Amino acid sequence: MFKLMLVMTLGIARLPGSGAEADVALGHCSGNHSNWFKVGEHCAQHFQEKVTYEQAMKNCRAKCEECRLISIHDAVANAAVTSLTGGQLAWIGAIRFEGQYIWTDGSAWDYQNWAPGEPLPAGTCVYINFQSAGKWDNFHCDRTYGYICGFCNPDLVLDRGQITSTDEPKYSMIQPPLGDTTPERKEVYQRPETVMTS
Repeated sequence: MFKLMLVMTLGIARLPGSGAEADVALGHCSGNHSNWFKVGEHCAQHFQEKVTYEQAMKNCRAKCEECRLISIHDAVANAAVTSLTGGQLAWIGAIRFEGQYIWTDGSAWDYQNWAPGEPLPAGTCVYINFQSAGKWDNFHCDRTYGYICGFCNPDLVLDRGQITSTDEPKYSMIQPPLGDTTPERKEVYQRPETVMTS
């Protein structure tokens, strides 16, 4: 009975394991974002409106100044994001640039969960729940999917090199593809100093 009440109150994400699945509780963030969920070090929200990757980025920024498409840094956070989406296709904050994947929020590329055979060389923007729940795919950015916005929650930050509210991001400026220099898109093409290649 208690577990059922907890599931209804917090929400549950399923973490794939060997054999049995583990429950991952999704608590609510505090303050002005109490309708957002705790996902790793982020407060996050799934929006079902189907938009392009660029529009998803703009929509996240419109939600709050710190909001970006979410970055995912471990299997537990991936399971939580999968739960928030209900298994629907949704943009996450990863893009390919110069053959490497980066998070658009500037955090370290320290986790990935590609579907079998992915990523392909043709796609640039990354979405979740391809082929099966929680798996990632890269595709053309002009496709339309839902999206997950997130922002760093200072109450949840662990000391593992992530950007926190008090840290300054370590960016290297790079040129945007195809001469795109519009202010709304410039930050997407900034790259952290350290990235992990696929």
